[in-house]
Parts: sequence; structure tokens; C-alpha cells
Amino acid sequence: MNCIFITVDSLNRHFLRAYGGKVEMEVRTPNIDRLAARAAVFERHFAGSLPCMPARREFFAGVQEFLWRPWGPMEPFDEPLARVARRGGVVPQLVTDHYHYFQHGSHGYYEDYMGYELIRGHEYDTWRTTPRRPDPNFLRQILADQPEDTGFLNRAAYARNVAGFRTEEDFFPAKVFSRAAEWLRENGQQQPWLLVIDSFDVHEPFHCPEPYASMYTDEDPTDPELILWPRYGRVDEGSSRLTDRQLAFVRAQYAGKLTMVDRWLGVLLDEMDRQGLWANTLLILTTDHGHFLGEHG
Repeated sequence: MNCIFITVDSLNRHFLRAYGGKVEMEVRTPNIDRLAARAAVFERHFAGSLPCMPARREFFAGVQEFLWRPWGPMEPFDEPLARVARRGGVVPQLVTDHYHYFQHGSHGYYEDYMGYELIRGHEYDTWRTTPRRPDPNFLRQILADQPEDTGFLNRAAYARNVAGFRTEEDFFPAKVFSRAAEWLRENGQQQPWLLVIDSFDVHEPFHCPEPYASMYTDEDPTDPELILWPRYGRVDEGSSRLTDRQLAFVRAQYAGKLTMVDRWLGVLLDEMDRQGLWANTLLILTTDHGHFLGEHG
């Protein structure tokens, strides 16, 4: 038996048709729907540890981490899943754009894989140093023109990283799922294996190319008054406050990014079809946590 374990970061269940799709727009996720139609859909499935890296220690070491620490490495006494797989003769591979695996304080999450690939450039990843002065309208949309945007959590890093993106294929879901499908083409028949695909999207910033940016809104996605990367906090007060127009745009961009992730997930599912891998492969699609998009303020 092979296993594909896919994490799509920050999924809000209300945007998924498999869970009833309880938002005002009908979000298109044909490949998640296609998977749900042939899979078991878990309706009482809860996160035990939040946020990113505590959830991953729970995934891969079986530890409810957030009960006693907020963020940290694998511990020396942990038995990571990739290590257990190797010991059992299973080839483990990681494909991700989740740069937190490689940050200070997060070691131990990737070292036991026989192969791992990081797609660079998401969120605060300190990848590109040019352009030194990114597009000011885009900086405003991701709130990177604020005085507090300095130091380690520098939003301008994202603007530099994506400045050269021109087509959908440049964006993170395309690279992650295309590379995972390529790995399957190379390794699918050399069994057994464990393929972990950790997609940082649909995590913020909610920045996506056309046609997704305009798919669920009539707004101009380049309008600098519209926010792509809201601050954590209440949307009805304080520094995280959004106008009704801004909140509707955030939700539309989240939906667009989810549809983009779904489109590239389909590339992987198509490769499974091509190789006939469904008969001997366990595929798990999950998320590390949800994401509030204006619900309950």
C-alpha cells in the first residue's frame, strides 16, 4: 500500500461543496468534489494543535503539541512518520512550499525524508532581494507599506518574491502539484512509497492571477484600496478592521485561490488515474486548521 498525504493550509469548510458550501458564492472545486465522491468524507474531524508547525508535529509525530508549547521542532524522542516509513522499507518524499519547515526553531520535520523539495517564495520567505522597491500599489494591498512592516515578518518580502510572476504556472499551487505529479511519474510504479504534499495555499496573502482574481468579484483586483493580506483580528474594529467592500473582496480572493489550488490538485489526480494507482494507494486530503473570513466578526 502506498500513501499520498495532502495538506491544503487554512481551509474554511464553508467554501467547500463537499461540506455544504455555505457561502454566498458557489465556489468551484471540481477536483475536491471528484475526490469526495469516491472517498470517505469526515464530518467530525477536529484540529488538535494550532497553528502551522504544531499541527505538523501532530500530523507527523502523533503529539498534541499545542497543549504545552506554541511552536517548536521535532523533539529527539519523537518518531517522525518519514523515519518510521524508511525503517519499514517505504520511500518517503516531501513536496512543499511551506517554508516554515525550514525556519529557525522548526528543525526535524524534513530531515528523515529520502527526498524533499521546497518551492520558494511564499509569505515571509526571505528569498528575493530585488526589486528593492516593489510596486507601491501592491505593497499597499498587502499592507506592506505600514511602519510596522519591518524585521523578521516583513510583508515586502512577498512582493519581491512574486514580482516576476507572469502566468498561473508561476504561482505556488501550480509548482507544488506539478512537481508532485512529476514525482509520481518517476516513482509511482516503484512501490511502496509515502508522498507528502504540503500546499501552503490557500494561506494568505490571498493573491492569485487571472482568471481566479476576477472569478468571484466584479472589483478591479489591482485597486490599491482592496486588501489581499488582512491582519489577524476582528474585521469590525481595531487595526484589523475591514470595510464591507474590503471584506467581500478578501472572501472573493480566498475563493479564487481555492479554485486555483483545486485546478492543480486535479493534475495529481489525473496522474493517479493514468497510472491506475487508486487500487493500492491511500490518499488523504486534509488541512492544518480553518481560517475565519469575517464570521463572528
